[in-house]
Amino acid sequence: MKHQTALPQLRVNLSEIFRSIQGEGSRSGRTSVFVRFSNCNLRCSWLNPDGSRSRCDTPYTSFEPERKMVQLEDVCSQMDDLLRPQDDLVVTGGEPLLWAEAVAAMSSRYSHHLMTVETNGTQSMSLQSRSLLYSVSPKLQNSNTQCDLNAVAANINAIRVSEVQLKFVCSLLDDILEIESFLARIHIPAQVYLMPQGATVPEIDERAAWVAEAAVRMNVNYSDRLHIRLWSGRRGV
Repeated sequence: MKHQTALPQLRVNLSEIFRSIQGEGSRSGRTSVFVRFSNCNLRCSWLNPDGSRSRCDTPYTSFEPERKMVQLEDVCSQMDDLLRPQDDLVVTGGEPLLWAEAVAAMSSRYSHHLMTVETNGTQSMSLQSRSLLYSVSPKLQNSNTQCDLNAVAANINAIRVSEVQLKFVCSLLDDILEIESFLARIHIPAQVYLMPQGATVPEIDERAAWVAEAAVRMNVNYSDRLHIRLWSGRRGV
């Protein structure tokens, strides 16, 4: 589908574009076109029960960010070739809101698709649209980052129009108390999901039961990670 909306002359650091299904959260199972930007302001590594650490599942956008600077117009041209009328659009990273001007332009151009912005919540979420879902994954202490959760909560509470979901990666039982403390600071409607940490199916299975049980106790939602179950975290799917 071709679009005539004028685009700003922007260059972005693109990691990959692909069509697949959403693996997490409220849109799980939906066919979606993913645009992944490279670069992140955080370097997450989750603590495991045995004391080891697991890095984020896209280290090529964070710890060793790939550099492929392209024109936003070229990004959208690739998206036009992939998008079908029923598809969602998912903008992810890295941290896509480091490229906020590009995200805003894409939201305007593809306003007839629901667009999910997968963010860690540390950047301003001033872009507002009824066709925009902010999927915020606050980074807990177990992620070994200097993430100011008070600032993340303030950014979330400032959202007035767009839909919001909160996804928490759970690695240890102690995470649950921290999640409950964070949720007490959120004053806008938001869907809440607990997800087991893991980049492989065995890692997810090791945590899935107690994470699901915690979700039931907290009256929130459990989210599996379908893309890992189906493709073991392979890129481009």
